[in-house]
Amino acid sequence: MERRGTCLRISPCLNGGRCSNIPESYTCDCPEIWKGSRCENVVASCKSSPCHNEGSCVNKVEDFECHCSSGWDGKTCEEDVQPPILENCSANLIVNATEKTKLVVWAEPVFSDPMNSELRLSSNYESPQSVFPWGDFTITYAATKIKNGLCTECTFNISVRPTPCEPLKQPENGALLCNGWDNAYGTFCLVGCRSNFTIHPPNRYGNWLICGASGNWSSQAPDCSLNMEKEGDILAFHPSYTDFSFDECHNTTKLRQIFISEMTSHPDLSEFCQLYQACNDVNQVNVLC
Repeated sequence: MERRGTCLRISPCLNGGRCSNIPESYTCDCPEIWKGSRCENVVASCKSSPCHNEGSCVNKVEDFECHCSSGWDGKTCEEDVQPPILENCSANLIVNATEKTKLVVWAEPVFSDPMNSELRLSSNYESPQSVFPWGDFTITYAATKIKNGLCTECTFNISVRPTPCEPLKQPENGALLCNGWDNAYGTFCLVGCRSNFTIHPPNRYGNWLICGASGNWSSQAPDCSLNMEKEGDILAFHPSYTDFSFDECHNTTKLRQIFISEMTSHPDLSEFCQLYQACNDVNQVNVLC
């Protein structure tokens, strides 16, 4: 029959502790990193190698502190705080299209995890290409760690625009008036002339110079090459001359108003004008003179 409170054949001391009998009891002589009546508790020091995942340990008074390697945190560096790593995230793309739609291809980002955790990948596009109309579109990719929900995203924009137009040459003795709003989708211009000058031939007054998706102008800006000495001669030569004339470049309010009026009443251009509120603002008309 075993005696209570003494060292038994199977020692009550844990973790390599050495048992010694004392009257009606026993004591455990514990190894360095263990303590307690049965050597059941780890001594709070670096001797127990408490830091995981390559963390370094620093002894404190009856305690320790772990300095964790990159991507780990917690008392013993047991907590994974490393989000997925992102490479090859595309920059914003600006694409010119001569048609109203354009096939755009982009490079997919690459996600990885140095902790070898399983990642769940997602995107708002099934493949790295799509046919886009003119406009702005946001592409998003994401990688999420399944075990803890840490997430990394790649987001970039694709802007599809008509082919840009080369700037028109300023007409001699004249001014060039063009829409200053949303001209990436089309540029529409009229020519005005300084007082006592007119376009030759004069029937080109009020003719629109248009550059659309092709990036090519319908025609070049005509010069105000004909010098008319008398206003009466000018009016006889072309009645609408005074509508498109100006005295000083800094005073072109009348020309801007004519521009807005001509655009809003045009059978085709009025539709473009209706899309944008800026079309009603004379200050949004660009003047080059």
